[in-house]
Amino acid sequence: YDYDAPLSEWGSCYPKYHAFREVIKNNLPAGTVLPNIPDENPTINIPEFKLEQTALLSDIFKKRTSHESPLCMEDLGQDFGYIHYQTTLKIQKL
Repeated sequence: YDYDAPLSEWGSCYPKYHAFREVIKNNLPAGTVLPNIPDENPTINIPEFKLEQTALLSDIFKKRTSHESPLCMEDLGQDFGYIHYQTTLKIQKL
């Protein structure tokens, strides 16, 4: 995640956004104005909760494949979701 982004994940404006906007405003053609900044998106506070159930990832995989190097989603015929990559490292003794 980019912690130095001009906008938050929920669309709030960070100081960097206002700095970018100021530079853009100062370089607009004469007579051109920027639109108003939209109101902040509403957010909610989620109370603390406990996660008490678990599941092994290996139990929920629908498809498995093996390959010498990682494959991208398109190579696996998958256009959304997640891919779990797994490998075994060989340790060399010095």
